Amino acid sequence: MSSTTPRVRVIGRRPRRVERDEKGYIAVVTALVMTVLLMIIGIAVDFASWYARSSTLQRATDAAALAGVTAAPNRTNEIAIAKESLAKNGIKNGVNGITVTTTIEPGSSNRLRVTVTDRNVQGFFTSWFRAAPVIERTSAAEYIQKISLGSALNAIGTGNLPDMTPTGTTQDFWLAVSGNCTAKEDGDRLLAASDGNRKKDADDYVCNHSSTPHPDASNAHINSDYDPAGYTYYATLPCPGTEVDGACPPVTSRTVDPITLEVFDPWYSPNSEDPTDFRLDRKALSGPAHPAWNSTEVETTFAIYAPDTTPDDFSDDNLSLIGTPATFPSCQDASCVGANPWVGLTTIPAGRPGGRYRIQVFTKQAQPNSFGHNVFALRAKVGSTFTLCSTVVSPSCPSVAGDESMSVFANKSGAVAEMYLAKLAPASDYRGKRVRILLWDPGEGAKQIQILPPGSSTPVVFTHRTWDPGLKKIDGTRLEDKAEGWATRLTTDTLQVGTAVPIQDPLLAYPQWNLNSRYSPSKYNDRMVAIEVNVPRDYGYTGGVPTPLPDNGWWKIRYISDTGVVQDRTTWSVSLAGDPVHLVDGD
Repeated sequence: MSSTTPRVRVIGRRPRRVERDEKGYIAVVTALVMTVLLMIIGIAVDFASWYARSSTLQRATDAAALAGVTAAPNRTNEIAIAKESLAKNGIKNGVNGITVTTTIEPGSSNRLRVTVTDRNVQGFFTSWFRAAPVIERTSAAEYIQKISLGSALNAIGTGNLPDMTPTGTTQDFWLAVSGNCTAKEDGDRLLAASDGNRKKDADDYVCNHSSTPHPDASNAHINSDYDPAGYTYYATLPCPGTEVDGACPPVTSRTVDPITLEVFDPWYSPNSEDPTDFRLDRKALSGPAHPAWNSTEVETTFAIYAPDTTPDDFSDDNLSLIGTPATFPSCQDASCVGANPWVGLTTIPAGRPGGRYRIQVFTKQAQPNSFGHNVFALRAKVGSTFTLCSTVVSPSCPSVAGDESMSVFANKSGAVAEMYLAKLAPASDYRGKRVRILLWDPGEGAKQIQILPPGSSTPVVFTHRTWDPGLKKIDGTRLEDKAEGWATRLTTDTLQVGTAVPIQDPLLAYPQWNLNSRYSPSKYNDRMVAIEVNVPRDYGYTGGVPTPLPDNGWWKIRYISDTGVVQDRTTWSVSLAGDPVHLVDGD
């Protein structure tokens, strides 16, 4: 046997020197990878921080623009409110590298742009190889103010008084307010405290919806729209010079005369059955309003407020009240009017700045026996003699118009009455948008209603639907008030408003419409009709070129009658569909 030592092979083991070399390589690679990962994480953290800061600034500029623009057209207030909103979020101009810029959009007093620039943005991990970014966020908001109603003139609601339009014709409707006890179905949406409180077959009412149910008035209930503040009108006095901050400058001298705000026949007269009474055509709306005709009383108040910095906020208007509100009790005959039925409410002396003077009109709350309607007119007289003028023609003409809702008595001897409804101008505010027209209890004394665009006799196509806030189900429970209604939405250019086929008419909100407490058989008696008009995207353009709107943007409402007489006690409301305060862009 051989004594040779066998060879042994060790598999899988490397020399120690090679092992030490690989450990060093792994350490280097790990260090490099960790460095890259930390850089990526650092960059991600910084970018997330910048994104969060950008989002914070965007939300702050959005809030500031939306808050500030509601003070339009007072530009000083717009900017101050926007900056106050930013300060609440810790963003102040000149502090910590922040720059705040506020701009009223050129050509638009109701658009506000807010820009915040932050030059002190922190870079936690990337500052050693790059500079921190400058973050800038911008928001622009728009506020579409309430729509003016009823008149482009210095007089409104003058009915059949002669020569009260530039063409020498009549305006064809009177302004009107109802007494507290009057039924809502008689046409006043805001000042009638109850609904369903009128007998079907007689001019008789219960005043309080909670009293013992009246015969044929078991559906009597609270008017959900009741507002004791009534209706608002504005007398807008033009500036003698260029506007500053959305208002006339404080001038010490005017080249114009004083302006007197006047009301035509502010007394309610229960004795209007006298054919010699000049107020007959306005008072006898549907016969005596109550069996105890001579005991009916309606007290009407007119309060005047000077322009202030919050035109759509009435809560602070007591600070701008001019004098004492004028209150007019019922008048038993024409003798209380005297030779001139126009009565002065207040005189704005020369030298006072222009702007919107608010006229609030309301009837007495909880007044017993207030079953009637008071019908009147308003005008702004320049100097000592009234001269009719139009804002369409003359920029120096003071205008008198309704504010969002207007209660009227449409009244014309003739088959057709065309009346100013609403001003949709400037065109840029309404182009491509949807306008909602609410007609409460429309159509008595007419068979059709149409809506006419500015300067046109061709009615627009619209959609409409209806609802009845006082409707009851078959089991006697009351349906919920719904502003969207229950009826099928229909498209037409003519609203058919004649006498209803009461039970089965598919246009009515609920097929079991109960006529027991409804006085009038008119199709939309005691109902709201919501009309929606889509304003064209080329509104205010002709052949792709911007052009002035005909009639200064005033739309009309046309009543068509088959009896030769148009008479309708109703309430009109016009507003922009959707939120009037909204963002128009932001980046």
